[in-house]
Amino acid sequence: MSKLKVGGNSYIEDQLEILEEERKFYESLYRSRNINPKNFKNLPFFNPENVTALSEEEEKPSEGLVNMEECSNALEDFKNVTLHGKTYNNAYPLNG
Repeated sequence: MSKLKVGGNSYIEDQLEILEEERKFYESLYRSRNINPKNFKNLPFFNPENVTALSEEEEKPSEGLVNMEECSNALEDFKNVTLHGKTYNNAYPLNG
């Protein structure tokens, strides 16, 4: 990552500062929280009837090794991702 957007229109480019921001982000993300499972019981995502197994046709694309095109497509999807008000830019090209 060559630069990181912090705050409104502010960017940091120093690699040590970027690493520090990442550390703070993940520390906050994984900090223990008091979560009451009863709050989720009526959400459709947690209903077992809404969870289905993949068909054989759906399983096929996930078999085998990942090729360069699949890697490149996945990385393209992550360009300019914004999490908690911070934008993470994927500025590194994939060479193969």
